[in-house]
Amino acid sequence: MAPSSWYAFSHSVDAVAKGAARAEHLLVLATMAALLAVGGVRRLRTRRQAQRPR
Repeated sequence: MAPSSWYAFSHSVDAVAKGAARAEHLLVLATMAALLAVGGVRRLRTRRQAQRPR
């Protein structure tokens, strides 16, 4: 490979790696948000059931 094409190749690989890292970061954030939302909904449901007179 010519030096210029090698630079372009390594640069694109770096961009793909950065994109993958960013996607993984977003996936982690989305998972955390989903877990928090599920936990909040469960907490609200148990609280409402506890308040309901029997």
